[in-house]
Amino acid sequence: MPLPLLSPTTASIVPFGDSITESGGAPTGWCTLLQARLDVSRPKAHRIHIAGFGGRQSGELLDRMGEHVLPHLPGLVLLGCGINDAYHQAWQRIPRVSLGEYRRNMAEIVRVVRERGGEVILLAGHDLIDSGIFVQGNGRPQPENYRPYQEVVPRLAGELGAACIDLAAIAGVARADLLAKDGVHLSSIGHVHYARVIGDALLGAS
Repeated sequence: MPLPLLSPTTASIVPFGDSITESGGAPTGWCTLLQARLDVSRPKAHRIHIAGFGGRQSGELLDRMGEHVLPHLPGLVLLGCGINDAYHQAWQRIPRVSLGEYRRNMAEIVRVVRERGGEVILLAGHDLIDSGIFVQGNGRPQPENYRPYQEVVPRLAGELGAACIDLAAIAGVARADLLAKDGVHLSSIGHVHYARVIGDALLGAS
C-alpha cells in the first residue's frame, strides 16, 4: 500500500467488530497499541473509539451502529468480523449467517458510514487453527468454515471501492504464536503484529 490510508485530518477512528476488536482495548491490545503509535507519529491528531462486541456477527453489528459508530462520524471505520458469521452451532448444519447475507451486511455498513461522511477500511481476518474447542455442527473444522468469509473480504472491498488490510498476510512469526490456545483469538504477540500491520497501512509505512 504505497499511500497512507489515514488522512491527517481524520480525527476519529472506530475499530468495529467482534471479540478480536473488543480485546484490542486491553492495555496490550492492538487498538491500544495502535493509539500509542498514532500519538507518537501524529500527536493529538487521532482518537480511537473501540466498538468491539464478543460473539457478535455482522447483522448484530449493523444493529449497533446507531449507538456505537454513528456518533463518531465522520471518521474512519476499521471493519473486521466474520468468524461468528461463519460459526456453525454444535446443533446446526448451517452457519449463523450465510455468506451472501454476510456480504450484504458488510456492504450496508459501508454504505451507512459513507452516507454520513465517513470511510471504511475492511479488515480481512487472520487464519484460524482448529483447536477442537469450537465444535462445528456441520462436522468440518472451524478454519474451513471461516475461510470463504475470510477470502471474500478483499473481493468485496474491490467491489465497493474500499481499502482492505489483509491480516492473514502477517509474516515473521509462526501462526501458532499469533493466536491464543483456542486457535481464534490473538495472543500478546498477535496483538503487537495487528497493531504493526494496521499502523503501517494507515500511516503509509513500508
